[in-house]
Order: sequence, then structure tokens, then C-alpha cells
Amino acid sequence: MKMQLLNLRFGNKANKCLGNKAFVFSLDIIVAVVVVVSILAASTFYVAKAGSESVTNLHTVRVGSDVLALLDHDGILDTLSIENIEINLNRVLPINYQMRTLVNCIGGDQIAVETTDIFPQDRFVGNGKRVFVTNTSKYCIADFSIWLK
Repeated sequence: MKMQLLNLRFGNKANKCLGNKAFVFSLDIIVAVVVVVSILAASTFYVAKAGSESVTNLHTVRVGSDVLALLDHDGILDTLSIENIEINLNRVLPINYQMRTLVNCIGGDQIAVETTDIFPQDRFVGNGKRVFVTNTSKYCIADFSIWLK
């Protein structure tokens, strides 16, 4: 009888069953900890990668979109006049931004309005489009590029 008990892994049958359950439970905990640590590492990586600069970039694009929406709503874009668009663009654009606007109409020439001649190469430049119809039923697309000074 003693020889049979010595051959068992944990002594008697009751202890053997509890030992196997404890091993499986420990293995489950190890797998769960590895999964949780992996998820935390991945989320930390993506949060660090996103940074706080992306919020500023999104705000810049929204300012450009709002400026074109205001020019469209006031009927400034409908005139297709470079001087009129330039004057009103400088009036509504916040002072710390520069902007370039290109207006293309079907069957017409391209109109370019810029607040500066210098296009930056070393900073974020936001881009967007606005589609509008003039009073003379011309379909036009206004592309804009906007950046901080």
C-alpha cells in the first residue's frame, strides 16, 4: 500500500486531483496576465504615438473648413473674384494662420488666392475641399491648404 502511495504524484488520489486543478488554474492565470499585459502595451504605444499634436492639427483643418463655409455662406465664393475673395479671406482668417485657396469651376479657369507666397515645408499643412454652386449655376470645388504661421 505504501508503495502505491509513493508512486502517485501527490501522495493520494484526492491530493492528485487538487494538484492538477491548481496547475491548470495557474496556467490560466499566466495566460490571462500575458494577454492583459499585451493589450496594455499596445494601447500605451498607440496613445503615445497619437500624442497631443493631432488635436492641434484637427483644429487647424476645422478652422480652414469654417473659413470656406463662411465665405460660401456670405456669397463671397459665388463672385469668383480674386480680389473680393482675398479681401474677405484676410478679414475672416484668424491672425495666426496662413491659407491658400484654389477654386476650380467646370468650364472655367482656376482661381488661386493666397495669404502668403511662402508655402511651409517643415510643419503641418491641413487640406480640405468645399463644393458649391454659384448663382450662375456653375459647379465649383474650393480646395484649401491651411497652416500655422
